[in-house]
This record gives sequence, C-alpha cells and structure tokens, in this order.
Amino acid sequence: MYAVVKGGSVIGIVEKPRFIKKVDGVYVEAEESEAQGVALNSVPYNLPGGEMEGLETVDLNEVNGGEYIMAQQGAVDALLRSALEG
Repeated sequence: MYAVVKGGSVIGIVEKPRFIKKVDGVYVEAEESEAQGVALNSVPYNLPGGEMEGLETVDLNEVNGGEYIMAQQGAVDALLRSALEG
C-alpha cells in the first residue's frame, strides 16, 4: 500500500498508485518509470520533480497496510474513550 502525502498530511491510501503524465495538454496514465505525477480520486498531483504546471506536489510512501490500519484503529479507539469519559 502507498500513502499519498501532501504537506506532511496523508490525503489518501492506495493499493496501487495511478501514475500519470501530461501529453499534449491531457493527463494520461503512465508507467511508473515515465510518470510525472499521480491521480488520486481523479485529481492530478505532481510527484517530486514532476513538471506539470499548476498542480500541487505529493509524495508517495510505501506503508504496511496492516500496521497502518491498526494505528488508525488505535487513534479512533482513543478518541472514543476520550468522548465517553467526558
């Protein structure tokens, strides 16, 4: 799994990134080796070093899916405990 990170915050988790590049003004799917960016929920983003003007830049970080889910569940559990305790 991959975390899509913008400005230090995770904005999405994907099993397989949808790599893109810009050809004749249109974003098209690309192989990782020729990618300029990624699309997340149909929104295009630059990868570091990407040259697509006007797009925000994101990082892709490989994450262990199970560990990520457990960490998120721990955060939810802590919020629920806090809310129930008042």
